Amino acid sequence: AAPAMGAPPGARPGAPAAAPTKPGAPPAQATSGAKASERIDPAQIPRASSKPLFGATQYATRTVSGVTSPPAANTEFVVQDAGNCSPRYMRATLNQWPERFELMSMCSMPLGLIVQPMASPAQGEEGVAVVDMGEMGPLRCLRCKAYVNPHFRFNEQGRRYTCNFCGASGDVPQQYACALGADGRRLDAHERPELCRGSVDFVAPDAYMVRPPMDPVFFFLLDASAASVTSGAFENACRSIKQLLGSVPHPGRTKVGLATYDRAINFYSLKPGQTQPAMMVVPDIANVYAPCPKYLLGVVDECKEMLEGLLDSLPAMHRDYPPREAAMGSAVKGALEALKPTGGRLFVLASSAPTVGVGVLKDRQAGANSETVHKLAAPADPTYFRMGQACAEYQVCVDLFLTPQGYMDLASLTPLARETGGDVQLYTPYNPALDSPKLFNDLRWAIVRPTALEGVLRVRTSQGLTVTDHYGHFCQRSATDLDVPQMDCDKALYVSVKHEERLPSGMEAAFQCALLYTTTEGQRRIRVHTLSLPVTEV
Repeated sequence: AAPAMGAPPGARPGAPAAAPTKPGAPPAQATSGAKASERIDPAQIPRASSKPLFGATQYATRTVSGVTSPPAANTEFVVQDAGNCSPRYMRATLNQWPERFELMSMCSMPLGLIVQPMASPAQGEEGVAVVDMGEMGPLRCLRCKAYVNPHFRFNEQGRRYTCNFCGASGDVPQQYACALGADGRRLDAHERPELCRGSVDFVAPDAYMVRPPMDPVFFFLLDASAASVTSGAFENACRSIKQLLGSVPHPGRTKVGLATYDRAINFYSLKPGQTQPAMMVVPDIANVYAPCPKYLLGVVDECKEMLEGLLDSLPAMHRDYPPREAAMGSAVKGALEALKPTGGRLFVLASSAPTVGVGVLKDRQAGANSETVHKLAAPADPTYFRMGQACAEYQVCVDLFLTPQGYMDLASLTPLARETGGDVQLYTPYNPALDSPKLFNDLRWAIVRPTALEGVLRVRTSQGLTVTDHYGHFCQRSATDLDVPQMDCDKALYVSVKHEERLPSGMEAAFQCALLYTTTEGQRRIRVHTLSLPVTEV
């Protein structure tokens, strides 16, 4: 029988009709005799929309009336940089900054910034403008060292400036001075990106360099132990690297190297003039060294054919009776020795935890119980943390591509990537049919995505505020500067901020992220993102 007219869809025939309710009134409570469903229908849970109704939202970072709130991070939007940086590069947890700490503690909201300095612009957005000011370099505040930005104020016919971060005044270099208009702004403000945009790339003069800019370097370290060979991970890694050699950016100057390991470490010489690479075995995994480091790296255009032949032959070389032992820690240490003169990116493709040599890790999961399982989240050995710091010192970024069949103690291994600005990719349990395409795509994206090399990052705040903590993948050797050997377009970090004193009424809170880095083309630059937000009393 069909439901009675006026009954809700899906009502059972013969069931009592629900009592009518006024529009906007709360739903009627179930009677004691009715059996209410205890399950929640996921389809009825409200969710924030991730797409606007009519295409991407157009967002100007500042307008005549002041700062406007940025679109939600999960929506599509196109940014016009009008004096504040795009929220893709730097976004505050609050769009209006509290005037005093007491107001902040009342609302119990986190106070900080999400910073993604190398984020890729969306389609329809302009890239970050490049400004070359010659050997003079960018104008900076003499007191707090903030970089010139659209919120610097100029006075005395443009001969002096006032910093928006600390309030200090200073002289404008004669070659940079410009007359002011009736509104107090420089007449050339709209012609100079650093005076009208929140994001800018300054070409760094020689004073910002401690050594010549580094060339891109990719070093592949492959696990050739039994776990990797029998699972198919080793063969797939060789095939993926061979396919990727044609995608390496700037092959005329990018260098590449390769090593394998099991109970020993095998380096491969790429010396020009050889018909095939010479294998150099390092059996002493307690005192590791890099044999002939001068020839362990070769320019892609010059050694591509030699490497392709090596990658074709490696699976057959390790197919019969591969050793069960894996000297991963020693192999990383040896690769670092090879990369010390140049820095670069170290890709570690491993299928088992280190069982011999430096940094041996035992299976802690087997003996864990409900009372001790929480200890698995903490590193068992500080060796890899110290190794990561050593890599960061020599501008070596470590990316881990892990293909185990079981437990691998990620908590102990991940400091290698975390301290160097690298990534951790886990494929477990590794299935060649399912995971090989993903491994190839992840490796390819790690190589071709926009990346900053030799990075040093600092976040500055205006007077009355201070940075307390940083969270992300980097090496922090001082309270203010972060060493980031590689900062790609996907890397972000969180910066925690607190009040030191009450903020001046009627002023704006200013934040600036400065990243000194080397482009993959070999140019040293300073990427500066500036954000100025209104201060509120309520």
